[in-house]
Amino acid sequence: MKNDDAVFLDVRLPAFYTTILPCRTDHRDSIPDFTRQVTIIINEDDPEHTASFTVAECLLTETSKYFIEVCRDWYDSTSRTLRLLDVDVDAFNSYVCWANRKVLAIDWSFVDGEIPPQAASKMVTLWLLGDRLADAKLRNAAMDAIIDIRANYGDKEHKEPIQMFPPHMTVPIWSTLAKGRALRRLLIDHYVENVTAEVMKPHWNECHPDFIRSLAMEGLGCGAFEGEAENDQAACDKFKYHEHVHAFNTYMYWTCKDMLPFNGRVECDGYMDAGLAFPRLEFLSKLWLLGDRLADSRFRNTVMDEIIDVIEWLDPLSNDFTAAFPPELTTAIWAATTQGQAIRRLVIDHYAYMVSPKGMEPHWDSVHPGFLKYLTMS
Repeated sequence: MKNDDAVFLDVRLPAFYTTILPCRTDHRDSIPDFTRQVTIIINEDDPEHTASFTVAECLLTETSKYFIEVCRDWYDSTSRTLRLLDVDVDAFNSYVCWANRKVLAIDWSFVDGEIPPQAASKMVTLWLLGDRLADAKLRNAAMDAIIDIRANYGDKEHKEPIQMFPPHMTVPIWSTLAKGRALRRLLIDHYVENVTAEVMKPHWNECHPDFIRSLAMEGLGCGAFEGEAENDQAACDKFKYHEHVHAFNTYMYWTCKDMLPFNGRVECDGYMDAGLAFPRLEFLSKLWLLGDRLADSRFRNTVMDEIIDVIEWLDPLSNDFTAAFPPELTTAIWAATTQGQAIRRLVIDHYAYMVSPKGMEPHWDSVHPGFLKYLTMS
């Protein structure tokens, strides 16, 4: 890949994590070991599309369950070479970049100074690689980029939405992914909302048969391609098409144990440590939204009790109370909820009582307009 042509998409990774199983205490695992390298040979049998990568094992195993399993079997091995077939070299190069920098990078040419719709197709390829490597965080990061590209393209005058996800892409997606997967749902929704039967007429033979059946059931061309560049719609889509691995694991734990799997408080001068409290509040907000999506009022109430408990233990002298509910989170909350719901009222009350106008100055452009309206009224 040429560095001049690489376009980097900054995808903010969630700062919330919950530990369901006890943390590892083995000293060997406490500090990443960058001396342990793995060589990965891509498409060794295809000279025109082969490449070799040498990557630190700790980066590969950070989020990929596939590499965790492979490297676990290699722990005392001297030959640390892995061969992968039928992998897109550019996509794997982007994966290595993401593993190192947590920034997605794909190679494309600009059209009239704008990102072309085909960039979404390259992110789809990266999503499929994340699925093969069992890396949910990479899939979610790629999905965020797809939605951002789609939202940006929806505002353009030259609207050709079929270019974003060409019909032939449905073949590998429907051949490798099970029914109900996020990428399948996104493509179906995209075609139903934006593509008419007349536009699809020359392309039916390029599509996977099951994709055609799904379109027929949903009703092709029911929506107009009005564009989805508004912040609330994009945030809602990101929540809709994300794989909420940590949140859903927490929900399943709660259904079994009737309690949330948090490991108590880390106190500092009698208060909850901000380094634990703020990420936990953000994650709890995501849990509440998941409970709302699942229509589980009892789970929502349990999560709300925990949110209030954490807020009560916050140090009143904390410097930045916006970190408890980051301004960007208000977009997801306002997009996924309706007026008067408890999580909206809680966030408004928190900002009204705990955050000064001066503290909000750097964040006015980051918050949802609906949130801003109610905040000024409060």
